[in-house]
Amino acid sequence: MARKKFSCFVSLESLYSDLRQACRQIGKAPVFAATAVLVLAVGFGVSIAIFTIVRNVLFATLPYNEPHQLIQIVSRWPKTGDQNGWSAPARDALDWKSSVPAFQDLAIYHYNLVNLTGSGQVESIYGLRITANLWPMLGVRPQLGNWFSPEHDYPGNTHVVVLSDDLWRRRFHSDPKIVGKTIHLDGEGYEVVAVMPRGFNFPLKLGTSVQLPTDQMQFWTPLGSDPAKEQRGAPSAGVVARLKPGITLNTAQAQIENACALLSREYPETNRDLSARAYSLRDQTVRQVNSPLLALLAATSLILLLACANIASLLLARGELYAGELAVRMALGGSAWRVARLPMFQGFLLCCFGFLLGVPVAMASVRFLLHLAPVDVPRLANTNIDFNAVLFAAALALGSGVLIGGLNALQVLRRSPRDVLSDASRTHSGRPHTRLRSSLVVSQIALAVVLIGSAGLMLRTFINLLSTDTGYQARGVFYGVTVLPRVRYPAFEQRQLFYKQVLDRLRATPGIEFAAVSTGFPYVGQYDDAKAQSAELARNSNDSGISADFNAVSAGYLEAIGIRLLRGRLVAETDTANTPKVVVIDENLAKTLWPSQNPIGQLINTDDPTKPIWR
Repeated sequence: MARKKFSCFVSLESLYSDLRQACRQIGKAPVFAATAVLVLAVGFGVSIAIFTIVRNVLFATLPYNEPHQLIQIVSRWPKTGDQNGWSAPARDALDWKSSVPAFQDLAIYHYNLVNLTGSGQVESIYGLRITANLWPMLGVRPQLGNWFSPEHDYPGNTHVVVLSDDLWRRRFHSDPKIVGKTIHLDGEGYEVVAVMPRGFNFPLKLGTSVQLPTDQMQFWTPLGSDPAKEQRGAPSAGVVARLKPGITLNTAQAQIENACALLSREYPETNRDLSARAYSLRDQTVRQVNSPLLALLAATSLILLLACANIASLLLARGELYAGELAVRMALGGSAWRVARLPMFQGFLLCCFGFLLGVPVAMASVRFLLHLAPVDVPRLANTNIDFNAVLFAAALALGSGVLIGGLNALQVLRRSPRDVLSDASRTHSGRPHTRLRSSLVVSQIALAVVLIGSAGLMLRTFINLLSTDTGYQARGVFYGVTVLPRVRYPAFEQRQLFYKQVLDRLRATPGIEFAAVSTGFPYVGQYDDAKAQSAELARNSNDSGISADFNAVSAGYLEAIGIRLLRGRLVAETDTANTPKVVVIDENLAKTLWPSQNPIGQLINTDDPTKPIWR
């Protein structure tokens, strides 16, 4: 007797037939199909865009050699819990380099904001002054020329420069013979010795909040100063180190703390209570944006799940329209798997169309988000939809197709043809096959509640931020960044005269009520920081004070930004370099230093003996 053969494989002809039928069923409801594809495209597009940004900012490998060995070291004061955002004392860093066995090498850098002059419009650009060993430590070769050498680190031999690819292309038109030519920074000539590769940037995140059109470093020059002659204990430079192979971050941290304790005992006047904290360079780069981006990724994932559940629920409801047809096929001998493929393929087709439309939506979303995002988010400017993002999109479409199509196929497989045909002749509530749709509806409601609750909390936080009293009035206030070249304005008196002339012209302009100069602006600008303390307390105790940010300002600055005066007076035109030093402090510092006294007339000292006592 012949035995019937069964095959676990599906013929291409059978698959093609099923796809044609699925397309025919979708084509019978074009409005439903278009709506479903649009919903999926938006879900896929936004998810791909956020995934691409999160992957590029948080998870992409740093573009340096052996990046896991690179660390950033910042100053911290364990007694008060204060910590500097990006810098450490350059003089102390030299001692760490020789006394911390975990270090393979250590480099120092300073930010440098200059004017690029010469051909073309004058442009303020950000760069770094670095020790020459930074280049081999990062392990990134230039695309043109060679790095400058350690002999350029010290004064008298520093007029060489390495350009970024962006500056080379934008201002020098990708000149292949740029190496050896001279450019002018702050009016001084610098010989171009190299051009870095496209996409290279160090550091990846600015340690300053001065807002420029880009956070990309545009150039690198030698340090130009001897760190051994700098003030101890004063955080003044970025410090990055490479650990020896096999050394962990915890081991390096313990050795750094031991080195800081030794310096604290040897130099109590400047290093008392001062320590340092080491972070992996990646963590230091992204730690401020890590939580917000992960929360954003979680929110978009919930939105995609909600979209899939919604489409699956709609397909289940539409499946009732042709459930009788499928039951008849099964009753006539059609295999359950063959019959179930039809609703499964419908879900797959909708997800495929959503994927095809979602990729351009993702591209547009990335461009839109890059336009909205602040420039200080590291590595954001280099974000684009690449092959990995398309693979992620395909995986999303495949997973969503399995979810949506699988749920539709499950509805067919779990019901017998007899039940389907019986239900077709009568209607009543509580039928078993409605449980799946009910579960999907419950899931949609649960996801929606989570999203609405999260959105409500974020909205409440945003409203609270908008209603928070910042202490100043930003409405109607405009600011600009100026950079005076030291070659043209070498003396303090010359720079002071320049700003006086600018302010006189601005104040004489109709419509301008106040005009002033400051080294920083609230939330926008480079602040100096020091350990502020009561001068009387400094004489009678070993307390090192508290960390405080401060700016040098001209008369009219506090009035211009609308800061309220609680006691005393504001900075006046009569406060000059030749008069007693005065300072305006905020209420928090006053309560901290003189909790039960009148702060007016009190003296403030800092941890830097080169800075005067302020009244």
